[in-house]
Amino acid sequence: MKAEVAAPLAEVFVSLQGEGLWVGVSQIFVRVRGGELTCLYCDTAWAKQATGERVTLGDLLVTVEARVAQTPRLHSLALTGGEPLLYPEFARGLGEALEEWGLPLYLETAGHLPEALAQVIPVTRYVALDYKLPSTLAKPVAMERFLESVAVASERALCVKIVVTDHTPERELGEAACRLAEVNPRAPVVLQPVTGRSAAGGPPSLEQLLVWQALFAERVEEVRVIPQCHKRMGVR
Repeated sequence: MKAEVAAPLAEVFVSLQGEGLWVGVSQIFVRVRGGELTCLYCDTAWAKQATGERVTLGDLLVTVEARVAQTPRLHSLALTGGEPLLYPEFARGLGEALEEWGLPLYLETAGHLPEALAQVIPVTRYVALDYKLPSTLAKPVAMERFLESVAVASERALCVKIVVTDHTPERELGEAACRLAEVNPRAPVVLQPVTGRSAAGGPPSLEQLLVWQALFAERVEEVRVIPQCHKRMGVR
């Protein structure tokens, strides 16, 4: 571990996981700044710019250790952003330190950086991969990039999250379901209705969600519809 490795840090806090397959578990969140993708539904756009002071891994670990001591029996540490895989050496060093403490690393990533993910995956136990549909990005990313990340993360506990709106094209979901099934049909998929209105659209109807859930259920082993629960609880 290189304690002098640094990354732009946005915040460190303890809360409940509000999204995906592990919703409701207690975590310490480490949010870094910086992101390459322009997501039309992003609720943390303020963390996209890699601005502010860069914090060394050594200093971060001092802060994390103090928070962990104050909050016993945490499920894991959620490394989120922004995009944490912009700083793979920092993320790997954090994961190595957590292994020594017996605290699992939970990595939240957009999944478009499979090479960086391969560097961090050995010290990661959980991966929440945000599979972004073309219609939700101002500048779409080749689907193959996400699929490569799914393949890399398949050796760990993996959840593939897909945010959907009332304007989501069914053909995009159909293609995503087929391609995901080719790579890993056992990876759980979470369809997440967008919270509020966004540039990508508003919340989908129950009818849409049931149709889309059935579409995925024909191709993958597990698919659930789970909203952003932390928004409903009024917590970060």
